[in-house]
Amino acid sequence: MSRSTGVTLVDLDGVLLPGDTMASVVLTRLKSVPWRAPVALVLVCAALVAPAASRVRPWVNRAIVHLVLRGMTVSAYSELASQTGERLAVQARTELIAELAATDARVVVVTASERTVAEAFLRSAGLGHAEILASQLHCDDRRWRFRWHNYAADKVVAANAADVELARAIFYTDSSSDLSMIREVESTWLVGASRRSRRAIRRGAPQAVLREWPGPDGTTSA
Repeated sequence: MSRSTGVTLVDLDGVLLPGDTMASVVLTRLKSVPWRAPVALVLVCAALVAPAASRVRPWVNRAIVHLVLRGMTVSAYSELASQTGERLAVQARTELIAELAATDARVVVVTASERTVAEAFLRSAGLGHAEILASQLHCDDRRWRFRWHNYAADKVVAANAADVELARAIFYTDSSSDLSMIREVESTWLVGASRRSRRAIRRGAPQAVLREWPGPDGTTSA
């Protein structure tokens, strides 16, 4: 990877990790409250059929988290999230993480995942130096709500608040839910994006500079 002094923005779920950190938190928690699984399954089905860029999917995802975490103490959640992040680190895309660790660029992980699990994953995967712009949860009497859901256009809001010069930034993503960010950055690397996501991104951001990671010749840098 070519060394740079710019800004590199990286999604977590689907990019640094082929899987989903918060889904893993939810599934682990459901083992302790299995009677909530039927309602959670209905919500999951609703999320799967909703377009990635729609308002329905984030609303449903928040509802799942609220439902499943209800009754947990702050310390219990922190332990669960940290253990989940550490466990998932063994599944990380190590080549991409090594490239990001070697660059002189300012690396900012911008993710819809919750901050505690994201921090644990990045620390264990070898990218603990990266800045994190993530979702934040709030607990009141063991009832959990999102204080900030760092999803879709809100990622742009968070990046601007962190003084990221988006017009000169490189962005790594796998999802069309990130169209707002793709339209703002200098160029975008698509990492493991599905055909459906690639089509939606090209349709929704026709002027965007897009590259596939890794490239057809094995190259991984612009």
